[in-house]
Order: sequence, then structure tokens, then C-alpha cells
Amino acid sequence: YEDYGGDTGDTIDPKLAARWEVTDSLVLRGSVSTSFRGPSLNQKFGRATGLQFTSPPDAEAVLAAGLDPATTGNFGSGVFARLPTYGNDELEPEDSTNFNIGVIWNATDTITLSLDYWNYDFQNIIIGDDFRGLANDCQINWGLAGRPLAGATADTLGVEACNFRNLDGNANTPDIVMDAAGNPLSIESSYTNGTQLKTSGLDFLGRFDFGTGVGNFGSTLDVSWFLTYEIDRAITPFDTRLNPGETVDLVGVSENVLVARPLPEWKMSWLFDYAQGGHYANLVLNYVDSVIEPNSTPPNLKVDSFTTIDASYSYNFDNIGLGLTVGAVNLLDEDPPTASGFNAFESTIHDPRGRLWYLRLRYTL
Repeated sequence: YEDYGGDTGDTIDPKLAARWEVTDSLVLRGSVSTSFRGPSLNQKFGRATGLQFTSPPDAEAVLAAGLDPATTGNFGSGVFARLPTYGNDELEPEDSTNFNIGVIWNATDTITLSLDYWNYDFQNIIIGDDFRGLANDCQINWGLAGRPLAGATADTLGVEACNFRNLDGNANTPDIVMDAAGNPLSIESSYTNGTQLKTSGLDFLGRFDFGTGVGNFGSTLDVSWFLTYEIDRAITPFDTRLNPGETVDLVGVSENVLVARPLPEWKMSWLFDYAQGGHYANLVLNYVDSVIEPNSTPPNLKVDSFTTIDASYSYNFDNIGLGLTVGAVNLLDEDPPTASGFNAFESTIHDPRGRLWYLRLRYTL
């Protein structure tokens, strides 16, 4: 039970879990639960201003609206626009329903295997406005209104798609300000409960240990296979896109849909370790599968898979309570695969920093 107070309210989120030891070596497990997350103070009451490049509407959407891309539907080539963002005190909490089922098998005294299926269904996800979508809706509706001007700027006060919320509290200023050519100069935005996300997958974990006269060796294989990553595209109030609100599955895809990050179909971590007395060493092979960028130029750019190796060595001086670790992340100094965009790499799934050395000291009293 949680009570967030105010307009956010309270919630009761139960969890039911079961575990059945079928035999001494075989275990079945599963659980089902709900969860709840209220909006943050910033999402409800905050205010900030940023700057972001905003592209004009797609030519297909301009043509579908009945505008001529060369004249009435010509909105320039894109500009950097001011983005004032306001909190929304009418936000509702996010919630989700989750379940998983799995099996653990102790195959031998030295081999343990597990396989789990998981499923999450998120509702009312809080997202920031699609500022480009809002601007494009305004541009197209301004074009349909005959591109009215107010001196050196576009007259958008009378175009509902450009002025329907009055976030700044000033009725004499529109939500979206454009120049005479239809380039957005300022786009007021906020937060909304905008979409639904469903995701599921399989997790496999295998551990193998064996002892020798010179120490204990072991290996752990951790593999994730993402089966679904379905999200409803956010819909703007005056949506002019050709595919508003469609449900898309983004497994193996990198596409900007506000809340969904790139999700490779496969991820793997394979650990090899050794321990003897105060010595401990490990080597980790990390693998991230490839993704496709459908909105790249040219379209459908394949961002290759990325494999790195981490390594570390530790020694514990048990008599004085001191531990020393030296290691490296990305030992072979691999560069991330090339992607489109300003950074030319996928920042949420790849690390561009190359090899990183580290040294740790731990002292226990």
C-alpha cells in the first residue's frame, strides 16, 4: 500500500508468488503482481527551457493534407526551436501488471540451469510531449488556414492546433510561435499520460563450477532473448501523421517513440572466473545484438552487434582486512558500431569511451 497524497492518490499493489520443489534438483517458480508510480514533482509542477532541432513535416503528410510541398506546404528545412516545458498537475499515475514463470534445475552438484519467462504490461506511461509532432501539426493546419501572417511572424493565435492549451497563462501568446516561412521558433510543451507498452522475454542462466588442485574454476552464462517490445505511438491532439497511434514492435529496432529505447533482440554476458586462497580473477565476454534504424538516411541502417571483454584481478589480505582489485572495462579497446544521428553511436546500448582501467581498495574494520 502506498499513499502519494494530493491528486495522485493511493494504491494497493498485491504480489502473489509460488515456488514448488518438484524434486531435490528441480524447482518451478512463478509470480504475478501489479505496480504503481506517481508523477514526479517536476512532471507536475516544474518548468524548464531547452533548445532542439525541429524538422518540417514529412512530404507524405503534407500531400495527404492537400497542401503543395513547394508552396502552401513548404515549411523550410528545419530550425533549432526554443522549447519551454511546463508541468502538468492533471497527470495520472502509471501502473503495470507483471508476471513471470520459470524453472531451476540443479543438474549436478556443479551445474545449475534456470530459464524464466517474464511479461510486463505498462499503462498510462508519463511522457514528454512530442514537440516535433506538435510543431508539424501546427504547421500543416496553419498552411490549411491560408498561412496567415502577423507582421514578420506567422499568425497562429487563430489556429487551434497551434494554440489549444495556453501553458504560459498568457492568452495573447500562442503555444507555438513561427516565423513568416513557417519555421517554429518556440514550442510550448508539457507531460501527458500518453501510451501503453508491453514487453516480454526469456532469461537463461547457467552456472558451472569445478575444483582442481590449483584452484576453483567456474563459468556463468547469462542470456536474454527479448520476444516483444510493443508500444502504442503517442497521439498528438491534432495529429497529421499518416500512422498516428499505431502499435509497433521495436525488438531489434532503434526508433524515437518518446519512451522506447533501442532494444536488441539478444544480450549475453559470459563470465569465466578463478579463485584460489586470496586470489580471484575473472574474464567477461559481453555481447549486444544488432539493431535497425528505420528512420536513418538512407533508411534501415543496420547498427552492427557489439562485443567487448572485461577483466579483473583481486587479492584479499584477510589478515589486515584489505582488498585490492585492478581491472579493465572493454579490455581490447573496441569502438562502438556506427549509427546515424549527431553522436554516430547508440548511446543507450553502447559505451563510446573505449578501454577504461580502474583500481579499487576495500578496507574492512
